[in-house]
Amino acid sequence: MDPEFWRQRWKENRIGFHQHEVNPYLIRYWPGLELDPGSRIYVPLCGKSADMYWLSEQGYRVIGVDISAIAIRAFFSENDLQASRIPGEQATHWSSEQIDLICADFFELGREDIGRIGGFYDRAALIALPAKRRQHYASRLSELTDTGTTGLLVSLDYGQERMEGPPFSVSEDELRQLFTDRFTIERLHSEDVIETRPRFRDRGLDRLIENVFQLRRR
Repeated sequence: MDPEFWRQRWKENRIGFHQHEVNPYLIRYWPGLELDPGSRIYVPLCGKSADMYWLSEQGYRVIGVDISAIAIRAFFSENDLQASRIPGEQATHWSSEQIDLICADFFELGREDIGRIGGFYDRAALIALPAKRRQHYASRLSELTDTGTTGLLVSLDYGQERMEGPPFSVSEDELRQLFTDRFTIERLHSEDVIETRPRFRDRGLDRLIENVFQLRRR
């Protein structure tokens, strides 16, 4: 999936991956990370996720990255937030009181662009990437974090042969192969949600496992 694929999805409003409500796993498991209020929380491939607003309401500073300016404008507009805009050659920064969103390619940003982060949250980033890009994603996330940095990651596991992604299937075994060298991994939750996701049944799935993991940088 190159950047233009996602820009076009947002341009055509083909954003079935967007959740209008705050993710219930975030509400349930985030407090267990015990991150200090005021910590900077990184949200890669953020879209216009309502989860970012929820995190800001808990007292965190949110740093999101997305390739689509449409998504970023929509986030601030739909949440009635005023944001300043600072264009740049590689990235455009949008900032409000508690939320900074960067319009750029995630893979092109380093620590000098993101700054020091205290935690991270991935609901739909890893599963948006085809297999050949996932190791690069894991490596980049490790480069952006310090020892002890912790976060939540939500993944989907299903028979990839039954449905073309995105979202792609990422099994627990694959996730551990991607991250174990630099992160400790704890599975917090696993549930088959196919009965509550008719659009996935309509696409041919008979199983859709949602897994929630806590990752901590070694």
